[in-house]
Amino acid sequence: MSQDKLSEFVKAQAAELGVPGVAVGVLLDGQEIYASHGVTSLSNPLPVDEKTLFSLGSVSKTFTATVLMRLVAEGKVDLDAPVRRYVPELKLADEQAAAQITVLNLLNHTAGLDWNLIDDGEGDRSLAGLVAKLPGLPLIALPGARASYSQAGYNLAGRIIEKVTGLPFEQAMASLVLEPVGLADSVYGLAEVMVRKFAVGYNRGDDGELRPARPWAGFKEGARGDNPGGGLASSVSDLLRWARFQLGDGEGVLPAAELHRMREQTVGLRASTLGDGFGICWFPGDGVPERSLAGNEPGRFRDEVRRRVRAPVCGGQEGGVPQPPYSPPSAAGPVPARRQAGVHHERKVEQVSGKYVAESCRRTRLWPGSALVGQLRPLADRTGGTMRLRRTATTLALGTAVLCALPAAAPAQARSTATSMEAPWGAGATARPTGTVTMPDGVVHLADSRGRALRLHGFNLGKSDTVTRDRVARLARDGFNLMRLDIQWEKVEPGPGRYDTAYLRYLDQVLDWADRYHVLVLVDWHQDVFGPAFGHNGIPAWATRTDGLPFQSNPDDWFSDYFQPAVQAAFTHLYDDPDLRTAQAAAYAKVATTLRGHRSLLGYDLFNEPFGPVPGDPTDPADQVAASTALEQGRLPAMYRRLIQAVRAVDRDAWLFVEPTVLVGQGVPTSLPGFADPRPGAARIGYAPHAYDTAVEAGQDWDPSGQFIERYEAAIGAYPAAHRLPVLVGEWGPPKATTPGNAQLVRRQLLSMHGFATGWAMWYDCDAMDGGGYCARDRDGNPAPGKEPAFAPYARAVAGSPGAETYDPSTRTYTLTLTATPATPGTWTTLTLPTAAFPRGARITAEGTRATVVRSAPGEADVLLPAARPGTVVTVTATAR
Repeated sequence: MSQDKLSEFVKAQAAELGVPGVAVGVLLDGQEIYASHGVTSLSNPLPVDEKTLFSLGSVSKTFTATVLMRLVAEGKVDLDAPVRRYVPELKLADEQAAAQITVLNLLNHTAGLDWNLIDDGEGDRSLAGLVAKLPGLPLIALPGARASYSQAGYNLAGRIIEKVTGLPFEQAMASLVLEPVGLADSVYGLAEVMVRKFAVGYNRGDDGELRPARPWAGFKEGARGDNPGGGLASSVSDLLRWARFQLGDGEGVLPAAELHRMREQTVGLRASTLGDGFGICWFPGDGVPERSLAGNEPGRFRDEVRRRVRAPVCGGQEGGVPQPPYSPPSAAGPVPARRQAGVHHERKVEQVSGKYVAESCRRTRLWPGSALVGQLRPLADRTGGTMRLRRTATTLALGTAVLCALPAAAPAQARSTATSMEAPWGAGATARPTGTVTMPDGVVHLADSRGRALRLHGFNLGKSDTVTRDRVARLARDGFNLMRLDIQWEKVEPGPGRYDTAYLRYLDQVLDWADRYHVLVLVDWHQDVFGPAFGHNGIPAWATRTDGLPFQSNPDDWFSDYFQPAVQAAFTHLYDDPDLRTAQAAAYAKVATTLRGHRSLLGYDLFNEPFGPVPGDPTDPADQVAASTALEQGRLPAMYRRLIQAVRAVDRDAWLFVEPTVLVGQGVPTSLPGFADPRPGAARIGYAPHAYDTAVEAGQDWDPSGQFIERYEAAIGAYPAAHRLPVLVGEWGPPKATTPGNAQLVRRQLLSMHGFATGWAMWYDCDAMDGGGYCARDRDGNPAPGKEPAFAPYARAVAGSPGAETYDPSTRTYTLTLTATPATPGTWTTLTLPTAAFPRGARITAEGTRATVVRSAPGEADVLLPAARPGTVVTVTATAR
């Protein structure tokens, strides 16, 4: 199947039927092919592409079931346990049924529950509210007695997920499956949908006119109680990714045994076009997953086509599947029956598929109310010029968004696409770190669910300026994937117990933009010289206690303000006073509650540049070192432990970074202890030192003979190695780099950090003449003189052990050296190739391996090395076209 052929077919069908917009994706032998046509809305038209969101309807159930199976694999849920073990408040019309229904009954539709409660838009519409209303739902059988499709059963399963994880359903889904699998465009609720490109649904009236369908999804907005069974919105590109996952080995998200268990039949069906029986959310057939329990499969083409989206269920009465409340119109055209091995000409199969889409679009809403999950695989035998087909892979067809997936193999051809992207699509661009990977040299990197080593490059923003959508978009446009967002307690809580809701909304909005542009955010709890009581920022004035000690600011050396008696007293009270400890922890929890669930949220830098009392002479280096050691062995780790507990009480997923004192920049190793992470599973603790040369800070040009780089590397390595922590340098960079020494410092620091850190955030993303005042850009927004190397290409996700990276701006040539691991042949490495350097893309080559597969998009390229053997050193080169 060629991309041109698919595009022509989709375009012709859409034009013939008057379909406003359609997106199609095919996964065939590892190759992804996309074709799109039309617009997202007739009133506000944007071109439909593979990133356009459609409502998935009941295909949402496959995601809910997968998360429950992950909880089963982790020993947190037992399929055979009664639902009341996890939802003790469950009540039904029959008490015996309420006590007997098991988790498996919900997942294979044998709970005896009727289809669903009708949402009237009143009362508590959360999952907890739905459970409270279940006594009003009719029971149609005893638990386990028969199979009958039930939306309510899956919604109740969603409540189990909430109760077991302690998280809202949508957040639990994001953290347990959507993010680990890399589904950046799969979301719940209009609030998330509206900030992405999405398709407006239409109904065709009796007069033939198209009118916008309301509500947008299958359920009224705000009906969170229906999200587990049908509330997910997604794109064709995400569903191809989902198909790869379901056909794979679980990718570390779900053990392969549990993933395969979902496909095994758990209950039989008789005389049903749905299939022989139900698995765990799948209709098993031929030993592989054929279809979703929504009635979504090619064997149900005719019934699914006829089904109006507003019908509460798919299909007819067969196999105990409830009858819709009205008779759907019949579909035109022949449809292959389930398990029919019959002989079909290839063109006829295409016509059947097209007729399905055509009828779906003509007779129903012109976007997907549900999806089809089925299977087709061409066999070798041909009879009379015709091809025999049988189901052995995965096909997802979405009303006006169609996804087809056939047997997955190592991709052998480049990805082709019919439309352009408006945001990065590569998995590296959207991957949120879920763990770590340790390199042979002992360096620990953040890693995604595929085990790829992640590299984060970015800037600090938000200290005293306002972060706007354009600034976040600029970060992404220039190839950066990290923002260190500098926030202050004084802004979060300007008065005791009085939180600034406008500021919290602003922070939430910034992360919304970061979600949109695929930029990870490290929220930095920032302070300089304690706070505004001393003319700086950070800790609120109401939480500043000086004991009446003096403070005399030094306008020529702001850092010396730290040594003033009043400032040192304020730090002592912050660390020691119980009420301030409690208030600080509450503020951190407040912000964590506000921001949790954002896909862009990397985590929190718990305290910027910690300082404390300096007994003796604050200007004596020996006294400074002694004070730093005492702080890092006593008060500071105690504070970090309190703040870790405060954040973890509301957010189990964010990464938490600890900072040493600033003396690490002078070559003094930290004395911090290790930290336990109370989250379930692997710890998510990181180390975030700063890297400033004090001589450069004082205005001197950098002198390499001072050995700053060497002393810093010696001081920085032991702590993260001992505790197996990823290092993210939270601040670095000279005030200006127009002088030879400072320009060399930028280059040397980048090379140094590449050797020991998983990422960095340069100080600061602002515009100024020649990049003065620490600005990374000149006044026109271009890379500042001497700071251009920070804008160079890099590998943001490496499938293997990353080695050297180089970039020659004179030839616009980038190289990456990596050592292959067992995961390399089947996992993509993502390169960031900024359009400023590669305006027409890049030619990608690889030395050290026989084959290279490349898929490209503006600003990046994904590289697959399917023949790379473990231990092989491969050099990937990107040259501007």
